[in-house]
Amino acid sequence: VGHSMGGLTVSEVARRVPERVERLVYVSCIVPPEGGSVIDTLPEDFRQPVRDAVAAAKAGDLASGPATALDDDSLRRMFCNDMDEEQTAYVLAHCGAEAPRVFEDTVTRAGIPPELPKLYVRLRRDQALSPDDQAAQIEHLRGSPGGVLDVVELDTGHDVMISAPERLAAVLASASP
Repeated sequence: VGHSMGGLTVSEVARRVPERVERLVYVSCIVPPEGGSVIDTLPEDFRQPVRDAVAAAKAGDLASGPATALDDDSLRRMFCNDMDEEQTAYVLAHCGAEAPRVFEDTVTRAGIPPELPKLYVRLRRDQALSPDDQAAQIEHLRGSPGGVLDVVELDTGHDVMISAPERLAAVLASASP
C-alpha cells in the first residue's frame, strides 16, 4: 500500500521483488508517466521552479528547495481540510520533508507482472492531489505494462489514514485476497 509519494515506492518494490507482492494499492498516489519523473506530473508553469529548487537543494541550499518541509498553513490547507484539531495537530507534528532526488528520478513500471492486481483509491476532497490530478495518475497507471486497475473513491481529504482510518481499512480489507 502506497500513499501520496509512496506510489513511487510501491511500484518499485513490485518491479524488483514481484514474488513478494500480492496486490498494489495506490492511495491518492503520485504516479509519473512511464519513464517520467514527479516533475513531469506537475503543471507546466511549476516544472521549472521545482527544477530550480531541486538544484538549489542539491547545491546545499536546503532552505530553498523541496527538501524543506511545508509551512503549517500549507500543511493545514493541503492535508488537513477534513480533520479535527487533534488530527491536525498530529499531522503538523509529524510531517517531514522530501528529498530533492524524489522529484527528478525517473520511474519505470516495466517488470511489474501484468496479472498483479492494482487498486487506486481516489480521494474526492483531496487538496494536495486534486481529484483531477488523481485521474491523470490513474491514466498513467492504465498506460503502463499490465496497467488495468480498479478504482475506488472515498469522500475524504489527502490523509485518509488519519481523518477516516476505518473507511480506508474497509477498502483495504475488501481488496485483500
